[in-house]
Amino acid sequence: MAEEGWLAPLIRELKDLRIPHRVSISIALIGAIFWVLTLATDVLGISAAIQSWRPWTLLAAFGGTITFLVGLGADVIEGRREKRNAEYARVKELQKSQAESAERVKFLHTMTPGERGACREFVAQNHRVRSYAPTGPVLELLRRGVLTRVSTNFSHMHEFSMEDWAWDYLRGHPELLDGTPPTSLVKPGS
Repeated sequence: MAEEGWLAPLIRELKDLRIPHRVSISIALIGAIFWVLTLATDVLGISAAIQSWRPWTLLAAFGGTITFLVGLGADVIEGRREKRNAEYARVKELQKSQAESAERVKFLHTMTPGERGACREFVAQNHRVRSYAPTGPVLELLRRGVLTRVSTNFSHMHEFSMEDWAWDYLRGHPELLDGTPPTSLVKPGS
C-alpha cells in the first residue's frame, strides 16, 4: 500500500502517454531499418541523401523502443495492481460473509421464546416448510433471514421455509430449542 502514493500518479501519466504497442513497435522497426540503411549508404550509393536523416532515424528507433517498453511496463504494473485489488476485494467479501454468518449464529443463541418455538416446530416435525400467521416472532425470523416466505394465502396463514444454514445449525444444536412452547400455543400479541 505504501507504493500507492507515488505509483498511482505515475500509472495515470503513463496511461495518458500510452501509445498502442503495434504503433510503437512499427516506429521502432522503421527507425531501425532506416538506421541500418544509413550504415550501408556507401554500398547503396545514397550516402548524401541518407546522412541528413541519420539523427532522425536513430531518434525514431530509440523513441519507438522506449514508448513500447513504457507501455509494456505500465501494462505489467496495472495488471499486478488489478490482481492485488481483486484479491483484496475477495478477502473483504469473505470477511464480511464470515461476520454475517457469526451474527446470524449469535441471533440463534439469543432468540426469544416465541422465535425458539417457531424454529422448534420446523426441527421437531422434520419439515422445511410450515404455515404460520405472520406474527411478531415469525416476522422477526423472516427479517433476520432464518425464514423465507414461500407463498401467501388469502387466509391469515402464510407458508415459510427455514433457510439451509439455520436448519443445519439448529439440527446440530437442539439445545437452543429446548423448553420453549411452540408458536401454535403462543397467543398473538404475547
